[in-house]
Amino acid sequence: MAIDVRSLIVAEAQRQGVDPGIAVAVASRESGICQWEGCITDGAVKRGGSGEVGLFQLMPATAAALGVDPFDLYGNITGGIAYLRQMYQQFGNWPDAVAAYNCGPGCVAQAKAGTRTLPASTVVYANWVLAVGGKGSQAFNLSTTAATPAASSPASSNVSSSLYPVLAIGFVGLAIVIYEW
Repeated sequence: MAIDVRSLIVAEAQRQGVDPGIAVAVASRESGICQWEGCITDGAVKRGGSGEVGLFQLMPATAAALGVDPFDLYGNITGGIAYLRQMYQQFGNWPDAVAAYNCGPGCVAQAKAGTRTLPASTVVYANWVLAVGGKGSQAFNLSTTAATPAASSPASSNVSSSLYPVLAIGFVGLAIVIYEW
């Protein structure tokens, strides 16, 4: 029996009030929308190099704090989206929320305070998620030093700039090409 994981993500995102496009894009970037190695449902659960687990690549401590089992598909989806929602509630905009999902809320808070910069890998990650999630116009922009993005609902954010380097993302067929300028 095939499991429609994308539909499960969309339904849970809608249930939690999270933009489904962003949720699907995060899962896509984190695991290729696969809970298991090789996307085989009876295979081993996908693990990251730092101990991340499953579809949303949840850290075990994060999953425990969320009260979910990251090895369970439904628990991983529920937890990943709950964490994404928490990051949105903390930062009030998708660029910062997605960056925090990737490098942690402390990393983003420090970048916003001007005491550090975001890792380049986080900027690329977040801009990819924003583009694929339908929010490419919200790509990070470090050309301003004190932007305060407008807050909106987690299901429909509209932020024009944030505090990170500008990357233009273009699509060529199914490949994603990232240009830095």
